[in-house]
Amino acid sequence: MRGRSLCRRVFLHSSVSVAAVLLVCGGSGCPLNPGSSGVPVIDLAVGDSGSGFFLKGDAEVPPFASPKMLLYFDVLSGDNQQDPDVVLDAVDVPSIARPISTVLTEDDLYVAGDDSWVVSIWRDYRSLADKGDGALAPDVELTGLETLAYPHQIIVSSNRLFVLNRNPFIDGGKGKNGFTYGVHVFFDAAGITEDRAPDRVFADAIDPMGMAVDGDDLYVADSLGGRVLIYRDIDEELLPPKALLAYDAELAGPSWAYLDDDGPLLPLRVDVFDNTLYVTTASNFLFVFDSADTLVSLAEPSAVIAESNGALATPWGAEAVGNRLFVGNLNTYAMPVPFKGVVPGLSGEATIGMVGFDGAPDLAIGQQPSVVFDASNAQVPAVRDMSVEEDVLFAATAVPGSAVLFDYDNKAAETRPVPFFASYYAVGDVHIYTKADHILFGRPGGIVLPAMKDFFGPLSIDTNRKLTGSN
Repeated sequence: MRGRSLCRRVFLHSSVSVAAVLLVCGGSGCPLNPGSSGVPVIDLAVGDSGSGFFLKGDAEVPPFASPKMLLYFDVLSGDNQQDPDVVLDAVDVPSIARPISTVLTEDDLYVAGDDSWVVSIWRDYRSLADKGDGALAPDVELTGLETLAYPHQIIVSSNRLFVLNRNPFIDGGKGKNGFTYGVHVFFDAAGITEDRAPDRVFADAIDPMGMAVDGDDLYVADSLGGRVLIYRDIDEELLPPKALLAYDAELAGPSWAYLDDDGPLLPLRVDVFDNTLYVTTASNFLFVFDSADTLVSLAEPSAVIAESNGALATPWGAEAVGNRLFVGNLNTYAMPVPFKGVVPGLSGEATIGMVGFDGAPDLAIGQQPSVVFDASNAQVPAVRDMSVEEDVLFAATAVPGSAVLFDYDNKAAETRPVPFFASYYAVGDVHIYTKADHILFGRPGGIVLPAMKDFFGPLSIDTNRKLTGSN
């Protein structure tokens, strides 16, 4: 370790003291795993942004500077201070640069690196724990044969890999370098052994920000287009392979209760649970649509929930646990530009990071949240990603605000405003809640994996419940 005069740690700070958060969540202040019998065996993958700062004059890479992928096996059997079982560092695996989206299947690990323009695939991810550092390269690095530009979200469903591909060039679907943005679908996901072109491409969105898959239906949030596009029967055998396929329905105008008359709503994420479509927008709305599988163009929502007392502040996706719908907040401004999209960390004013609405899927217009997770009591200032395994909720948090440089003894040495690009790098923890649908008030997770121990700030997470039983 180098002297503190040359090497500093960099992380983001808000009105909540990050140092206090780390002391509480890294020590005895957060409750530990109760260790009761019947706890499910769940593996966790964490895509770490890294600090992204390489301070001038440092001959060595500062701690936490590079992005990483971390794997925790049977994470519920550990406590706040457990170590990851596998660490993949972007220094050794460049394809995971800025791991913006992560998927764990029963056997494999998929990572979208939007700075590398690659989707990396590791087969039999649990075997990585027994391999040496030189054997941790991905089994497949997928570029779609140079058709992917910025893979922003990935989903594996029914052995199909869906890659939502953003592109900084707005010119009707084709970038200047030939990249096609939209959703690329690769069949036989478990059988991909080398780079290849996608089997289906859906490229109607002006700027796709989020997608959801339910059976053979695909939903795409077109942010700059101010709409959600729906594609039906995407596996239909009669469709020509490798075709650019048109959408079947479009949600716009009356679908937003005409609330977009004063400006674009910027849909950010779409999620489908129990045949109900949820759309979260940068304009702080949650839209609910019943009977998702029969929605037609310009369908009206069954419920609209707006920002109320700060409950929704740039909501960024949802997860369902029982009849409770959790919605995570980015707590940031939305940047309506194609490359930057939504930039976490520009505003530290909002303090509610996550809310839960009971009664899903039958939410009511204007319904208030049943449980609120804030920056102080719950230590959840913002949420970047969530994952659910039955009644266990995982939330990757972030702390928006200004950049603070710290010496090794954690004494603040210098404060700087966050530059435009630096908001990509926000410090955060991973909170794990068991029996999440029965939580009565916002609190820290039963297990909190703390920032600045093994990772800097989680960009993406995913989980896999093992089918072999429980502890």
